[in-house]
Amino acid sequence: MSSQQLLNPRKLVRVLIRVNATLAVIVVVLGICIVTVQYALANTGSNVGRAVMNGLRQWGQDDSKNTQLDLQTSVASAEAKDNAQQYRAAPGEQINLMNGLSMVVTKVDRQWQPGTHHISPDPGNELIHIELLIGNRNQTKPARLEASDAILVADRTPYDPISTDSATSPRSANYEVFEPNEQTAISIVYEAPAGITLDHLLIVPERRNYGKIPENAAQYYIEL
Repeated sequence: MSSQQLLNPRKLVRVLIRVNATLAVIVVVLGICIVTVQYALANTGSNVGRAVMNGLRQWGQDDSKNTQLDLQTSVASAEAKDNAQQYRAAPGEQINLMNGLSMVVTKVDRQWQPGTHHISPDPGNELIHIELLIGNRNQTKPARLEASDAILVADRTPYDPISTDSATSPRSANYEVFEPNEQTAISIVYEAPAGITLDHLLIVPERRNYGKIPENAAQYYIEL
């Protein structure tokens, strides 16, 4: 392109118009973003407002984090608490999990004596012996019980079992495959801390992240 073409007034006008139009679009987009953030911050009583506030505080403490990811995680955490599905079963009632397995508590002994088992509870604590029957409801395909599936006795805090007598227990194997219509009994022993009432089994058939149960995971309660 020659210098005469570059200095052509008409072409310069067209270039300036295009540049101004681009700048105008950028200004409008930035304005929308600013208004959206201000609205979220003004409504701090909502989940989104709290999430944005928490995300900004966290970002201010550690600039090395990805701000966008922090905000998305905060919003998801704030909303997940209301999305958890809970299913409950009365004592002796079978509960069906979404993965095709069924569970039912067949026996509860709250003052179990270890006998020949090498278990020594702390002074004042009691041993609870629970027998659980797990089965595969599917008639044509196997079902898996993952090692990360949580089978926990809980009041306010989850407690891990201190002893099991079956390799089917998710605490003693990576996973167990149940053939169609297969049933297996599991015997689990829990140590009840003093002053804590262990009143139900909590089953969360979802993979946990470093022992933390996802807030929006389906939760199954079997009352003891």
